[in-house]
Amino acid sequence: MFGFLKKKKKKTAAIITIAVELLQIQISMGDAEDNHSFKVRLTDKYSRGYIVGFCDAIFQSAGIQDDAEETALLEVIHTALFGEGTGAKIVEQSYQDKEKETFTKGLMKGGQDLVEYSRNGTPRMSLTRYLLNGEIQ
Repeated sequence: MFGFLKKKKKKTAAIITIAVELLQIQISMGDAEDNHSFKVRLTDKYSRGYIVGFCDAIFQSAGIQDDAEETALLEVIHTALFGEGTGAKIVEQSYQDKEKETFTKGLMKGGQDLVEYSRNGTPRMSLTRYLLNGEIQ
């Protein structure tokens, strides 16, 4: 299915690992209170936008510019975060919402957070704050 990912196996594995680990930290911290709002916020437009923006910034820093490769990587990352079947559905919904204002705000913030992290090594926790209290930055 994603043959071109196999050709770049080491680089691809590193990209997936970095994205999943950094996002999973924020998601798990955002679930500290284990409340219903967390579950709703986790897959809403802002969170989906944040995750796509965060991943897109990683892809850009790795020199990935192929749309099909980006989509495949997004599906793998989302599947690791949300599970088989659900991950692909979330990516599909994200593509449908890419023009929506709330999605775009998340997209921009996710990208900015990754750039900040790359510059100074300090993880930004914007997704965690949003998951905990709905605060859009």
